[in-house]
Amino acid sequence: MIPSLAQEGFVYDLNEVSCMNIDASYYDQSLRYQGTFANHLFFLTGDLLYQDDLATECVAFNAAMFEGLNLKSAYNMDMYELVDAGKWTLATYTELAKMATVDKNGDGTMDNTDYWGFCYEPADILTLNIAANNSLLQKDADDIFILNQTEKQINDLQKIMAFLNSGYAVAANWEDSVFNKNIQFTEICAVMDLATFDDEGLNFGVVPMPKIDETQTNYRSFISTYGSNCITICTSVQGEDLNKVASIIDLLSYESKQSVSPKLNEYIFGAYVLQHAEDVRMLEVAFNNRAYELCYLWSTGGLYSSMISVCEAKGEGLAGVFESCEGAVAASVARKLERLQNLA
Repeated sequence: MIPSLAQEGFVYDLNEVSCMNIDASYYDQSLRYQGTFANHLFFLTGDLLYQDDLATECVAFNAAMFEGLNLKSAYNMDMYELVDAGKWTLATYTELAKMATVDKNGDGTMDNTDYWGFCYEPADILTLNIAANNSLLQKDADDIFILNQTEKQINDLQKIMAFLNSGYAVAANWEDSVFNKNIQFTEICAVMDLATFDDEGLNFGVVPMPKIDETQTNYRSFISTYGSNCITICTSVQGEDLNKVASIIDLLSYESKQSVSPKLNEYIFGAYVLQHAEDVRMLEVAFNNRAYELCYLWSTGGLYSSMISVCEAKGEGLAGVFESCEGAVAASVARKLERLQNLA
């Protein structure tokens, strides 16, 4: 939404708003860089807001199933210990999902009365790809989007599709509320979804998204811009009013960093949603390294929807998806540049 408004001249480039200290720590500097295009900055997030925290993806797990199915025996670690040891990877996730997929009633048919490792929707291919330290687009030296068609990313996407197609996922038409029915071990979800699990009285825990493998240094989380929000200023605000609005945003952001953010996980998530002491720390791990998917954020060349289609087709067409979108991405980027240049 904001990138579209920006191209029509409806929001300010915040680099040019003098009364905002955009370099301050109360604005998320990592997401600031990710959100720019051609060195234009039209939105920020930070301590003033927490919707971006709620829109951060994580993995909820059924604690009762973990214990009841003796999943700890696979690595002699609980879920939190796996994260701390750097061993919470896609391979680990696959093995635990395999162990959790059980023909509970022994009738030889897997259905919604049995145990399953996970459930997914097609967009999870990109959630897991971000978690693997990838992005479908990258930026060149001029801060312009280009395709990120690396061998690593292609290999990682193949691994992700193998995981999603592993046979340990409950059928999609059973997905609604199935995690609450104690038959599904894990759920890839946004932090905001955790409250619904708690409402159902489910015994669950939380861990960050898995790394692609143990060579990856840090855990990384996807922020869904569909459920997030941001700070921006409309160009209808002019003159001294612009200075006032910018100053108020800056002051509120500063105060939020001092008084609200330190208590957010502990008192909002911890007291009202999370059930285990370690879950607050796990969310901090998830929040510590987050990323947007740039092609979704900036609606670039149909690349996002093409990747969703690949997932829906069980990986068919993955090898050629970048090449097939190359022209459309380049044309989309050129149009965005032209619109921004016409506003100057």
